[in-house]
Amino acid sequence: MRPALALFGIVLLILGGMVAVVTASTGSSLVGSSSTTSASTTSNGGPVTVSIPSNFQGYAGQPLTFSVAGSGGSPPYVYTYSFGDGVVQSGGSVMTHTYQSAGSFTLQVTATDSANSVGNGFATVNIAQAPNVGSGQAFVIFYVDQQGPYTNPNNYPIPGASIVVKNVATGATQTATTNTNGAAAFTVKAASYSVSISATGYATFTQIYTIVSSSNPQTFTVVLTPRHAVSQRAGSAPDLTWGSGTSTLSWSPPSWQLVLS
Repeated sequence: MRPALALFGIVLLILGGMVAVVTASTGSSLVGSSSTTSASTTSNGGPVTVSIPSNFQGYAGQPLTFSVAGSGGSPPYVYTYSFGDGVVQSGGSVMTHTYQSAGSFTLQVTATDSANSVGNGFATVNIAQAPNVGSGQAFVIFYVDQQGPYTNPNNYPIPGASIVVKNVATGATQTATTNTNGAAAFTVKAASYSVSISATGYATFTQIYTIVSSSNPQTFTVVLTPRHAVSQRAGSAPDLTWGSGTSTLSWSPPSWQLVLS
């Protein structure tokens, strides 16, 4: 869960400092929103913890991106991802992995701080084969994201976004709501489609997509634009732009993002 500070009808999400932020993004459906957190060793900043949604679901051969962040201990952290299929990778708070076969896997993420204290988080990843589609059809996955804050260029998923897919020629429509990692999937005929995506606090996105017949899943990522945004100028306090006016917002954590409540 991302912590929120209510400020005159605004929610300020603190994405840095000692606050834990855990999301899952592109790759496939995310099932459930509960978290598994495990703390092991302790440093001067307290125990190192890693939180991660307890269940993920994806498709074989399609990338699944995990976005995590630790808390406590002595930042910064190095993250080691053991994906449960024999692959282990170390890196930052965002890691993408492609499972080559269907099955159920246990993901372990270990955060190691600058004092070599560690914390672990675990999740179950269920990978399925993409559905077979008939001749002239396609399986399409849309991923809906928001741009990360200025200190973190990685995108974050938008759950609960509404997607309307309309066949331009026939007018037939399908609708779906993005899940926790911002994904929604459709099986459609090969044709041109008007795709409209809307979410609270973001400008509505509309675009024409031409879908071709394919036995492989087709994926599209859309980054929505907040209706109101915060920018940071070097050496200055962040500027809060609201409607047509501008005021100054001072905040000390090194990473933050402002969205509508």
